[in-house]
Amino acid sequence: MCIRDSSELEPPSDDPESAEPEPAPDPSPKSSRRNRSKGNKSGKGGSSKPAKPLPSKAVPKMKVSLKLKKPLTVAYVKIDGGRELVLEPMRRVELGIGTHSIMWRPSREQPFVQSKPVTLKAGGKSTIRITSSGARLE
Repeated sequence: MCIRDSSELEPPSDDPESAEPEPAPDPSPKSSRRNRSKGNKSGKGGSSKPAKPLPSKAVPKMKVSLKLKKPLTVAYVKIDGGRELVLEPMRRVELGIGTHSIMWRPSREQPFVQSKPVTLKAGGKSTIRITSSGARLE
C-alpha cells in the first residue's frame, strides 16, 4: 500500500505540475507584464513626452506694458482669449514671444472689439497701446 500510495502520488504530482501550475503562472506573468507594459508606456510616454516638448515649446517671455491712449481712460482687455484685465490707465503683464490676439472694450456694457494681432519679438518693443481704433505695438 505504501508503494501504491507513493506511485499514485508521483503521477498526480507530475500532472498538476505540468498542467495546473503552468497555466496559473502564465496568466499572472502576463498580467504583470501587461501592468508593466502599461506602466512603462504611460510612465515612459508621460515622462518622455512632457520632458522633450517642454523645452521645445518653452517660449521666452517678456514684460509688456498695456497702456491707453486718450480719450480712453479705462479699458477692459483680453489677451489670447484669457481673463479680462482692467487698464486704468495701464497694466504690466508677462507675455510669450510671438503673436497674440487682443480684444478690448471701453466699458463692461459694450461688446469686445477684436484688434489686429500683435507680434512680440525678443529685444523688441514692449508696449501695447490700446486706442479707440485698436491695439498697436510701440
